[in-house]
Amino acid sequence: MKHTRLTILLTLSLLLTAGLAHGQEAGGVPSARVRVGTIEQKNTQVRWDVVGRLIERKRSIIAAEQNGRIIELDVEEGDTVVSGKTVLARIDPVLAKLNVDTAEAELDQAKAMLEQAKSQLQQEERDLSFYNDLATKNSARPKEVDDAKTAVDIARAELASALANLAQKKVSLELAKEELDRHEVKAPFNGVVVRKHTELGQWVNQGDAIVEIISTGQIKAQVDVPESLINNLVTGSGISLKVDPLNMETQGRINAIIPDGSSSARTFPVHILLENPDGALKVGMSVTAHIPTTKARDFLTVPRNAILTSSLGSAIWVNMEGKAIRVDVKILFGIEDRYVIEPSMPLQPGMQVVIEGAERLFPTQPLEVIQ
Repeated sequence: MKHTRLTILLTLSLLLTAGLAHGQEAGGVPSARVRVGTIEQKNTQVRWDVVGRLIERKRSIIAAEQNGRIIELDVEEGDTVVSGKTVLARIDPVLAKLNVDTAEAELDQAKAMLEQAKSQLQQEERDLSFYNDLATKNSARPKEVDDAKTAVDIARAELASALANLAQKKVSLELAKEELDRHEVKAPFNGVVVRKHTELGQWVNQGDAIVEIISTGQIKAQVDVPESLINNLVTGSGISLKVDPLNMETQGRINAIIPDGSSSARTFPVHILLENPDGALKVGMSVTAHIPTTKARDFLTVPRNAILTSSLGSAIWVNMEGKAIRVDVKILFGIEDRYVIEPSMPLQPGMQVVIEGAERLFPTQPLEVIQ
């Protein structure tokens, strides 16, 4: 029994020793399993952060184009609408339909009158030809020939009048149809209903507001840029910014620089166009635009998840010859998925920085890099 216990204790001791040897480097310091990124050098400009907000590309209060009672209003606030397809509202079209029916009847009558005028002209031309033939044989009096010519002239004038009347009736029908179409209010662009100004059954006059919509798809950021920086910007150039509530960095394009500054704040409004394919960006969200302030020069950058922030400031862990070295850094600004940094000690592009597993590191701890 004593021999068995001794064997078990010896086995456990060997297993424990093997486990410690596997998790430690020489000297007994445990290694840390980490993932790493690299320090990169990028040629860019120092940025100045300017706060703004997201605004819509288009906003429209859709008004009634005809007087009448609302007989259909199937959209609600928050509904998505499609340009030229979504019917926002219908106004009672009874009188407009009667006008279309009347215009169609008058057009049919004008067509019949035109055919009658054509037939009359053909008949008068045949009569004139007949009297001209008789005149060549001295069998027709001059007055008969003159009367036939006059009749042809009159028939031609009546045909011209019938043609003009037909054209007028066609225009009248188109106007009547256009008036009927205006009783159906459609979305002028792709967007979302943000406000209703009327309800089903309510009477509206021409020009009264029905709904208010804002555009979907691309969205704009408006930021107020200090006058000292405004001439660093060019319409059409790219600019990076952060959507604050989403903690999301994105790229935009300067859409407009408004040359109407605030005399009190000494700033100028700038519009930045952003893509918004999934609708995550919403009107009113706060943004921080990174405005270039100097000519481009080389900076050191690290992945954003390499930065550790505490009450002592920001720092990164650098893999130096397989050991963890903590380096304090100053974050200058963000660029795409990286931070531009100013390190407290010399660092070189290509050096490895810990991006996963840095929270429990201590100085000079051995590192085991995992893929």
